Amino acid sequence: PAGGELEILLVDDGSTDESGRLADQLAARYEQVKVFHKENAGLSSARNYGIERASGAYVLFVDSDDYAAPELCRRIWEALERHGMADAVCYDGVEHGSHRETSTRRVPVAEERCTESGKKYLLEHYKSRTLSVEAWMYAYKRSFLMEQELRFREGRLHEDVEFTPRALLACKKVIELPDGLYH
Repeated sequence: PAGGELEILLVDDGSTDESGRLADQLAARYEQVKVFHKENAGLSSARNYGIERASGAYVLFVDSDDYAAPELCRRIWEALERHGMADAVCYDGVEHGSHRETSTRRVPVAEERCTESGKKYLLEHYKSRTLSVEAWMYAYKRSFLMEQELRFREGRLHEDVEFTPRALLACKKVIELPDGLYH
């Protein structure tokens, strides 16, 4: 983001290991890190908890066993500067196997694209069977999530399979990056 502004929310959802203590140590060391401890209620609850407490322009999700490329936020911001504010920005991920790295998309995208309708974006990818529904492959404008009252439905397995299409249908503009920015 402009000026290096970044907010990192760590939601400790009742962890039983040392991750809650580690999160507190990171928050004490870095002012942009905020930690929240809550009772375990599942991944959807933790994501919703973060959405409600975020103050940044965009929200993205990183699962506890994954990591984001150092340039992820910069690449998102550059795309927003080129195309204007969008409700969602989609990017690729990289799976690290024992012998090779592969794209998380079924069919990798060759170049950056901007679609002026989330419905159009959803239908194009649905018809070609290339829709990525993983929550960690999207950054959403926070005001969009709040205005549309978009939250993850709690108590569901694979909650992003339901959330992502619902969010995309409500989007006015979606930017798609070809870069593997999530690991």
